[in-house]
Amino acid sequence: MTEDNVVSNEEHSNSTSSNVSAQNQPLPPPINVPLNEPLRVRVNTALYDYLNARSMLMIGGITCLGQILTAIKEKISRNRLFDEKNPVIVMCDQELENIVSMKALHVS
Repeated sequence: MTEDNVVSNEEHSNSTSSNVSAQNQPLPPPINVPLNEPLRVRVNTALYDYLNARSMLMIGGITCLGQILTAIKEKISRNRLFDEKNPVIVMCDQELENIVSMKALHVS
């Protein structure tokens, strides 16, 4: 997930309506977020569209990090997006690339 996809509830309440800081910069991603802490997924992002299409968002785009990670893990497994010879390397399809802004990634 890129920093433009998710904003914590605290950051959301302190941000402007366009989800940017007072200096007109994107808000940083949440750090050290517990898996079950509510997070607001920004509208008009690939992550929002992906989760919304699977009915994984509550009203207002609320979900939690655990649900986001589970959804992405299921997508990787279902579509076999990992390298067969090196399964810690994920080869993103276009949809996942739009979500994480990477063509490939390393998972541990």
